[in-house]
Amino acid sequence: MALETGNLGQINLAFVGDQEKVVPNGTVVSMPVQDTSFIVGPNDVGYPNQYDGGYANEPEYPAGIFGKYERMRDGLGFQIRQHKNLVRGTFWLLVLAGYIGYLVYALTLNFDRAQSLLWVTIAVILLVIYFNFFKVHTAVPAERIFKSIAITIKPQQSRMQITFFLAFLVAVAVFLGFDTYSSPERLRALAGVASVILLGVLFSQNPGRINWRIVVSGLGFQFVFGLIVLRWDSGKDAFTFAGNAIQRVLSFANNGSDFVFSPGENDHYMAFRVMPVLLFASFLISILYHIGAMGWFVEKIGWAIYIGLGTTACESISAAANVFLGMTEAPLTIKPYMNLLTLSELFAVMSGGFATISGGLMVTFAAMGIDAKNLLAASVMNAPSALVMAKLLVPEVHKSKTRFKDLKRDTGTAYNVLDAAMTAAGCAVQAISGILSMLICAIAFLALVDAFLSYMGGLVDLPNLSLAMISGYAFYPLAFLMGVDARECRIVGQLLGYKTFLNEFVAYTELQKIVKNDPTALSEKGQTIVTYALCGFANFSSVGIQLANFSVMAPGRKKDIVSIVLKALLAGFLANVLTASVAGLLIG
Repeated sequence: MALETGNLGQINLAFVGDQEKVVPNGTVVSMPVQDTSFIVGPNDVGYPNQYDGGYANEPEYPAGIFGKYERMRDGLGFQIRQHKNLVRGTFWLLVLAGYIGYLVYALTLNFDRAQSLLWVTIAVILLVIYFNFFKVHTAVPAERIFKSIAITIKPQQSRMQITFFLAFLVAVAVFLGFDTYSSPERLRALAGVASVILLGVLFSQNPGRINWRIVVSGLGFQFVFGLIVLRWDSGKDAFTFAGNAIQRVLSFANNGSDFVFSPGENDHYMAFRVMPVLLFASFLISILYHIGAMGWFVEKIGWAIYIGLGTTACESISAAANVFLGMTEAPLTIKPYMNLLTLSELFAVMSGGFATISGGLMVTFAAMGIDAKNLLAASVMNAPSALVMAKLLVPEVHKSKTRFKDLKRDTGTAYNVLDAAMTAAGCAVQAISGILSMLICAIAFLALVDAFLSYMGGLVDLPNLSLAMISGYAFYPLAFLMGVDARECRIVGQLLGYKTFLNEFVAYTELQKIVKNDPTALSEKGQTIVTYALCGFANFSSVGIQLANFSVMAPGRKKDIVSIVLKALLAGFLANVLTASVAGLLIG
């Protein structure tokens, strides 16, 4: 490379190639223009290339101690940027050393008290080792092995699937035969499961194209997960611990509400106790989403659904997101691919929104007194249940245009954690305002409807006629098939009516009133079943929200969206009933 310099007073004029650079009086580093990152000045202090071109002009520093301080600060900052990986590694190594020291000290003081932290630490270490070392070196060989196995068994795949499904059904039948021997009335819930599947087939758009692998796999997941949560002591303890941990974390919202609203916040429990929990939950979920933790969990759960049930990539990710996010937020995880979805995939995504509730509402209902363990289990079980009903009502007839490895994780549009938290808090305030307004209007409208029905009923000697009475009788058979005791079916039917014609918030509020006014009105089994049945957005008031949300995200699919939204509502409702029936089948 030719390098020519000419002395123009205190400025050196350098020619690199055919480009001309003016640099301060100092040592000029000879290198290609595009590779130049810094120059070394007279005092050997490096500084970054901040200007367009190969070399940068050294800043003008004032004389004296402050000039020396600025020069030293800029040089140190540049060196840190040049060795940022080393600095970052050193920082996290010190943090890890400090944490290990703290953990050892805590275990030394009281091992029993600190062993839960020890197990969490071991789990995190194993995950880090797996994803950063084991998976990196075994992913390619494992993929080759699985591909070779898939090629080998492909000619017998259909036969093997049929054999496996039949074996699974036989195993479930044998288990239920022994398990319900002393309480055969629980088999009513099995009739509920069969009735929901039959309705799905009867109303199916293409009954001959139903993928029974998805249906059987989804039912199998629900059955196994229900056993873990409802029958296995360790599983119940784990979900009870998780529910209590969630409630414990979110109980700190009371500190904020006490400061803002006290005294007298307990006189307005819904506004000043329950709603702050929703605000705080939205705040935390947004932070987890921004740092990637929520996206990581959604991705892994979506992958498990994708492999286990055989659903497509987009509908699997959306179903996983519905466990944590609401019906408007979950589809955002696949928004770039919305126009590529087949009609069946679009229907599955919409059905998942109707069948589940958001994480914020889940903890809000827990703050109202609903069992957090059952809410958490219902949220998880409703995700595959929605896919089962979606693939029954609108089976896939086209090939999916997206693959799992093509999907990219979305962390939102916030600039940093603070921006994500503040944005979430502002959105939550709007949501709280909407919820409180909706509750006021919905309950007022319910009173108006009951007054009208009472007047009309009074003309034919039925002065007690109300929406609750009509719903109690209309949904009585459904409650009976879910496994609810006969004496409690009318109450459960009333709550299903509130949930369907108004919303789940009103239904859970009425449930708490019933339990509080008469603790014997619903048994523990009845409360558990109805908690599962109400855990979803499947109500007529949500139809408008779904239409508006999906029309904005996929304006080119508006015709498809409008044509399937009511059927998606039916799928969400039946998914909740299916989950409640599985719970009724397993509860002793």
